[in-house]
Amino acid sequence: MNILISLLALSLIATPGDKTEIRGWLGIEVDNLSTAVRNALNTDYGVMVVYVSRESPAEKGGLEVGDVILDFNGEKIFEREDLEYLIRRNPDKKVGLTVLRKSEKKRLTMEVGSMEYEDYWIKIPPLRLPEDLERALRSLKPKWDEEMDNMKRQIKRLEQQIDSLRKELEKKTKL
Repeated sequence: MNILISLLALSLIATPGDKTEIRGWLGIEVDNLSTAVRNALNTDYGVMVVYVSRESPAEKGGLEVGDVILDFNGEKIFEREDLEYLIRRNPDKKVGLTVLRKSEKKRLTMEVGSMEYEDYWIKIPPLRLPEDLERALRSLKPKWDEEMDNMKRQIKRLEQQIDSLRKELEKKTKL
């Protein structure tokens, strides 16, 4: 539901730009390596391939799920964003990747695909602080007060339960 609302809001403030951009794509999803995985693989860099699209440049080039991409055209890949940036900047170019597959380094060559992306402009109304902040805080105050009252009631109930349990325990220890 939240995503639907976000998309609706974005559609109201985002308008198509007047130009398109060609970006590279391989058709993969990658994740950053955790410290534990880096230690296990004995590497300080790389990202793991977690998905390869069918018929994609990556599949045609031999990339497989589980491969750890170490470099892209000789540039070390430390984070997912590094790889995404390099892929976007190299549409329709032949590139070399060094991957770690089953503890062995392997060199793959593939051609980066290309996709057309349309620019979008997001119109955000200017924020007038402190008036906007004050208005926002005023609108939250009734909810805040209600939540505080609920919490006070819950604390009161818990205190009563604790007193009741304490009295019960005292009775049992006297016997």
